[in-house]
Amino acid sequence: MQLLQSFVEQFTYLGVYLVLLAGSLGLPIPEEMAIIAAGVMSHEGLMAPWPGLLVCLLGVLSGDVCLYWTGRNAPLGCSSPPPARVASRARTAGTP
Repeated sequence: MQLLQSFVEQFTYLGVYLVLLAGSLGLPIPEEMAIIAAGVMSHEGLMAPWPGLLVCLLGVLSGDVCLYWTGRNAPLGCSSPPPARVASRARTAGTP
């Protein structure tokens, strides 16, 4: 946790963006920590409030869009519903 805090403090906008992006992509990093750090840095005058808010939004949304795009463009074998992969067509259609 201390490593993430020093990373965010050293790289301000880029650090907040990268930590939020990594958290959105599935790394076990609490996104709230970066958002609160951005708010504290904004209060202390190390970061402007509106660009800080924009960086927070872009960090979270870009990670979510990456995950959506990955799921949307996955091979069809991965995205078919579970019954279609396990049961036969006759069984899923309701005929014995």
